[in-house]
Amino acid sequence: ECLQKGEPLDQNVYEGAFWSAVTPLSAKSIDSGGNPQNFPDFTRGKWKETEPLGIVL
Repeated sequence: ECLQKGEPLDQNVYEGAFWSAVTPLSAKSIDSGGNPQNFPDFTRGKWKETEPLGIVL
């Protein structure tokens, strides 16, 4: 909807990558007996400096 209206998206590309990694990492954890998995930092630490996105109503 945001793209159709020319409005900013409600998440950035790094958040998209983050959410896309949840399922495969969960499956990997299950396959390894529930062991925790390292979650990649797709932003290389820049998430600490990223301004929050505004809420579009």
